[in-house]
Amino acid sequence: MIYFYIIAEPIAIFIRWLIEVLGNMQGGSAVLLGIIVGAMAAFDMGGPCNKVAYAFALACMETGNYAPMAANFVACCAPPLAVALAMLIAPKKFTDEDRSGIPGCFAGALCMITEFAIPYAAKNIKYIPCFMVGSAAGAVISYLWGITIRAPHGGVFVVFAMNKVLPFFITLLIAGAISAAL
Repeated sequence: MIYFYIIAEPIAIFIRWLIEVLGNMQGGSAVLLGIIVGAMAAFDMGGPCNKVAYAFALACMETGNYAPMAANFVACCAPPLAVALAMLIAPKKFTDEDRSGIPGCFAGALCMITEFAIPYAAKNIKYIPCFMVGSAAGAVISYLWGITIRAPHGGVFVVFAMNKVLPFFITLLIAGAISAAL
């Protein structure tokens, strides 16, 4: 009851304001928008910031703008991909238990489930800024390449809804590689 009557409305007002501000960005603002949305998606990996970025992408879909959803896909798929790549590239920096999660991280990246990266970020909080940088870079590249996705979720399994499949995968690999390198 407290949430519904006291907390929910201020949150809804903030989200509507954020959607309006982000929705009004055009042209050169695509870079700034990509940075903001990408960093938000990777900041808490499925938490409130991630959900606001996703809600923005959904609101844009409602208006016929499918670019924010593509940027959101890249930003959400990149953190688990980054963890998997980092463990393959530098296995000695991870425990055997950590490395046993490589298949799960790849699955999380394929399915757009950012939460697969949470156990690794919980072990080392310094991973979060790395995820944010890679996801922001991926979102920016997605905007600049004009990638769109006409599906609200589904990870890479909705390739039929992408306008530029190969650029999407290249962008995702770049975003994951940036985070893995960091």
